[in-house]
Amino acid sequence: MTRRDAFLLLALGSTLLFFLLLLFWTFSHHQRVKSVLRGEVVAQALLIREQLKFAETRLSREEILNLVNQFNRDSLKVNLIPKPISHFTFTEKRFPNDPKTWCVAGVPISLKNFSGQLEVARPFTYQGPSFFIYLFIFFALSITGAFLLAYFSGRRLKEFISAFRGERNIWQKFLSAPEEVGEIARIAWEKEEKSEETIGKLKEKEQSITSLVGIIKDPCFILDEKRSFLYANPSFLRLCGVDEFSLLSRSALTLFLKRGEVEKFVELVFQKGEVSKYELELDKEFYSAQGKTFFLEGKGTRAVCVLNRITERKRWEEAKQELVTAIAHELKTPLTAIKGAVETLEEQVRGKSRQFLSLIGAHTERLAEITNNLLTLSRLEEMEKGSVPLSLTDVNLRVILKNVLNLFSFACKKKRIRTKLILPKEDLVVKGDSYFLEQAFINLMDNAVKYTEKGKIEIKLIQGLDYVEISFSDTGIGIPPEDLDKIFERFYVVDKSRSQKFGGSGLGLAIVKHIVNLHKGKVEVKSELGKGSTFTVFLPRS
Repeated sequence: MTRRDAFLLLALGSTLLFFLLLLFWTFSHHQRVKSVLRGEVVAQALLIREQLKFAETRLSREEILNLVNQFNRDSLKVNLIPKPISHFTFTEKRFPNDPKTWCVAGVPISLKNFSGQLEVARPFTYQGPSFFIYLFIFFALSITGAFLLAYFSGRRLKEFISAFRGERNIWQKFLSAPEEVGEIARIAWEKEEKSEETIGKLKEKEQSITSLVGIIKDPCFILDEKRSFLYANPSFLRLCGVDEFSLLSRSALTLFLKRGEVEKFVELVFQKGEVSKYELELDKEFYSAQGKTFFLEGKGTRAVCVLNRITERKRWEEAKQELVTAIAHELKTPLTAIKGAVETLEEQVRGKSRQFLSLIGAHTERLAEITNNLLTLSRLEEMEKGSVPLSLTDVNLRVILKNVLNLFSFACKKKRIRTKLILPKEDLVVKGDSYFLEQAFINLMDNAVKYTEKGKIEIKLIQGLDYVEISFSDTGIGIPPEDLDKIFERFYVVDKSRSQKFGGSGLGLAIVKHIVNLHKGKVEVKSELGKGSTFTVFLPRS
């Protein structure tokens, strides 16, 4: 307990004791006054009785009653009651229409014409202070004491606050102060020491980040939570055509007001915390953007964004795609002719020559499949650009999945793979292109059968709130974790030796991704090496 607390308790205790003593004195004084009044009333009653006894020798009954009434006034009431008593009585009572309390004394009286009691009453008037006055005194003393205590304590605290706002060496004198002021000063000292250390570390960290950003050759910038620029390297300043002073006074949303892709990328970075390989177009140049957020204590969330220029690579890829598409178109006609010629010769040739023709036919079939996939990819990319519209109709997914499973029933029986199709009781209909959706499911089922030697394949259709889920699960060889992000790229093959064994051009999953994107859906994959894979397609409900 501090000295101030002890003083406060002593003051409150003293005030309460004083108040109780006042109450006791008031009660005692009240009783003394009442006792004196009681004696006076009894004496006055005896005096009136003697006067009545003296007057009865020469007055009649009616005259005696009139004499009794003459004694009555505002401060005295006298009455004869025909109810005999044997001893003195004393009571307190109130009369009708009179708010005062009366002290009433009764004495026995026996006259020639009357026998009973003589009742004499006087009002009780207490001249001392009332209870409410004492209560007011108590509260006045309490409030005055509390005010004085708060004043002297507050004055000390104000001195400390004034010193605390000034230089550090001024308020240090309060470190040895007693009670709360000293405790506050010691806590403030510790907090300031830690704050200075933390601020130093934050400045060092911020300087390190700024230095690293300045070294990066690609356009790079740092934003705060309000999307305002905190720093930008020279490459970014040249890209935007502004100087550093004018840039730092603007927000990213203002600078990129007419560049929706950049604005979308910035918002995505703050939402997800990290974004990589986000392609966007800025001033007829292509960039691969990546960003990551970090938190600075006391300053909030920051985001570092880097724009890697990929214009040449993008144009080279477009040229490559155009070349591949042109070659596929050119190959389609001769491959069809070769395939027809092989089929014709197979009917006429026997023996070893027939085996060579079968080999030619198989490779021709594979080339034709690659050509068709390339042409399909080209068509899907044109649709994504908006050059070719997508034919949307009501597609019953139950029917399509049953057809896909029937297409591969012979291949599954041949490899002794168990199949299971889990469908809801009711039809599930989505808006889409039935041909392309069936093509996507065929590609997923083809991969499942191709890379599963034993076990089972399960196709499941689930109705969600906003999306319909179609999953293809197998117990095949699985996919290494480092390849999961790349398997949807064009011509990507996990293992060339595996591709040669099972066949495959690396185009099937790329087609699946393009088809799902066209339907505003998404495709996910989960795989464990040696245990199997699960591909899940999410399509928006109709």
